[in-house]
Amino acid sequence: SFRIGPALSQMLYQTQADVVSVLRPHLERLSLQHRETVCLSRLNGWQIEVLEQFVGEQPLRIVVPMGMPVPFIICADVKALLARMDDEQIEAWTDGAPQPKASKSKLRKKLLESIAQVRQCGIACDFNDPFDGVASIACAIGTFRGAYAISLLLPSSRMPQKQDTLIAALKETRDAVERLVSLSTSERG
Repeated sequence: SFRIGPALSQMLYQTQADVVSVLRPHLERLSLQHRETVCLSRLNGWQIEVLEQFVGEQPLRIVVPMGMPVPFIICADVKALLARMDDEQIEAWTDGAPQPKASKSKLRKKLLESIAQVRQCGIACDFNDPFDGVASIACAIGTFRGAYAISLLLPSSRMPQKQDTLIAALKETRDAVERLVSLSTSERG
């Protein structure tokens, strides 16, 4: 015989919960603690869609347009999300990307090199790329509703002195929220 335990309650909660509302307090806390912008995003085709944002309270800060898919760019959150895919899926994704055919092989090669690093450490970083003056750190989280990215965005001038602290905080937040919104953390990319 068996008993229904807390795992069933957690599973029922997870299937009914809205991912954004569950993550919101954790993302807000991350932003408040480090006074930098924190975004929750996901891939929508070849665009990144920002679903939630907490703007860091500093005179110089990064603000991302909300609710509008960002045109095709490869930034830290895209790399973090793509790192959850295998190389064949990434190849198929880049084949369909809105890029001239000649540049797709360069894009794929550059992506696969970057993603190999992301897969090793679980974190994607950008420094003045794709936007001058902007640095970002991102990780992907697996949820019962698919993959999302959490990213920290800040002026690149602040990144050197804060990078290690921000990476540690992002990993801590990722681990905490994955326990809430995923059935298994073994799929983490």
